[in-house]
Amino acid sequence: MTSEGPTDGARVASGLVNTLDTMAREPDFLQGVDRLERFLRWAGLEARPGLTERDVREVKALRSRLRKVFLAETLDEQVELLNGELLRIRPIPQLARTEATWLVAHRPRSHRLVDELATTAVLGLTDVISSYGEGRLAMCEAEPCECVYVDRTRSGRRRYCCRLCNDRASQAAHRRRRGGTTAAG
Repeated sequence: MTSEGPTDGARVASGLVNTLDTMAREPDFLQGVDRLERFLRWAGLEARPGLTERDVREVKALRSRLRKVFLAETLDEQVELLNGELLRIRPIPQLARTEATWLVAHRPRSHRLVDELATTAVLGLTDVISSYGEGRLAMCEAEPCECVYVDRTRSGRRRYCCRLCNDRASQAAHRRRRGGTTAAG
């Protein structure tokens, strides 16, 4: 697992944070090694043999730290949190060959799953900030959703984690404009 290749580190970061979803039937998706393996497959990352409950706990702790990045009120706070993670994992830049060319890949100093996952996620988020600037890592504005998203739109005006939340918020605004809510039938 590295920041090279087709894996989108920012997508991995938001996906990991969203494995804790208060609106889901099972709010904490990461319940056990098998769920961690499913998450890694979803993220396009290689699962490794011998994952343990310790790995699950460490990934959940990373999830909490990444959530703080998305919930930070200012860009400076986000940068401070991400820089703290970079100091913790201290990724090493190395040249890596792709099918067509060479690129600089960053690898963690340790081979622990949590550090490899953190390297992918944190470098993905730092890339979003350096490419797009402020306001691109945020929490969904649709009540009561608490999911996060990465805004890569040209205008930078995304407000919801998904189309469902966008539609729910639009419907609620429409009902408010019409003078209140009506009973669903």
